[in-house]
Amino acid sequence: MKKIFALTLLSAFTLMSCYNVDLKEEMVIEIAGERRTLALEDNDSVNALIALISANDGKLSLTFSDYGGFEKLSNLNATLPSSDVRVVTEPGDIVLYQSSYLVIFYGSNSWSYTRIGKIDDTSNLSSFLKEGEEVNIDFLCV
Repeated sequence: MKKIFALTLLSAFTLMSCYNVDLKEEMVIEIAGERRTLALEDNDSVNALIALISANDGKLSLTFSDYGGFEKLSNLNATLPSSDVRVVTEPGDIVLYQSSYLVIFYGSNSWSYTRIGKIDDTSNLSSFLKEGEEVNIDFLCV
């Protein structure tokens, strides 16, 4: 019983590592040393992503490739819960596709996704995301 309580407490503390004092999510993405803050949605997919990041010592490194000329796509190599709905994305949106792919938009698209969040500062987004190139992106709990 003590082990279960300790694991539950540890899991709750680990999840809180991506939350600020106002209980709002605090996460950044980093590309080549440049960071941008994310505004996260409040859903089970985000909670699972935070748990995945926390299980990797607060950092999840993924390689994203261009797809369709308006987005970056990366396989999580994990399945997250999803609740897809048809949405129109905007530059800076981050979504979950087919429960196992993260997509970051520098253009727009309409499809069924689960919203994860949005990059707060979308200035020079195509340059930041290295449009047309494969790019390594770190997701960090701060």
